[in-house]
Amino acid sequence: GASSTVPCVARALAQCYGRMVNEIARETQSRHRHLSRPSVVVWNRAGLVNADGAALVGEAACDAFSLGVAGLRHVTFGLGGNGVGEPHFAALKAAGARDVFVAFDNDDPGNKAAEPLSRCLMAEGFAVYRVRVPAILKDINALAVDAGAEAPAVLADLIRAAEWVGGSRPVPVPALPSSPPEMPAPAQIA
Repeated sequence: GASSTVPCVARALAQCYGRMVNEIARETQSRHRHLSRPSVVVWNRAGLVNADGAALVGEAACDAFSLGVAGLRHVTFGLGGNGVGEPHFAALKAAGARDVFVAFDNDDPGNKAAEPLSRCLMAEGFAVYRVRVPAILKDINALAVDAGAEAPAVLADLIRAAEWVGGSRPVPVPALPSSPPEMPAPAQIA
């Protein structure tokens, strides 16, 4: 048969995420898998902050991707509740962020991780807001999936309802897209 050459990129792997899909193994092990080294990657560095100086920080990639698809593209994430740190703070400062919206899961681990992160962000000089997903849905991605085609409006409303945690004086929630992007129709399964 024919063979092809795939170019090799000589770079160090900075971080990787995987998710356990085997139901039996999930009963005894964490379903989230990360490399054992700390994350130094800041996703979406070029689009981290909107024109009003606001940035969204999600707990996981799927949450950040759901926000981005809904038109809220000034977003990044950490890998897990403790995955946001100095590289993210430096990137937020370099991008001119003033207001940081912490959109971590509304469960015990997410809430416990959001508190020290909020304190660190305030110590770095940011105004901090907590985005709270209804407890029944737990996270941004679950809310987006539940909302379907209405996800852009539902997520924008959720961000507008964020509660001020502290930092510089509270300001009106920064402008969101006036018209959400068209959501692609779900793929039809034949």
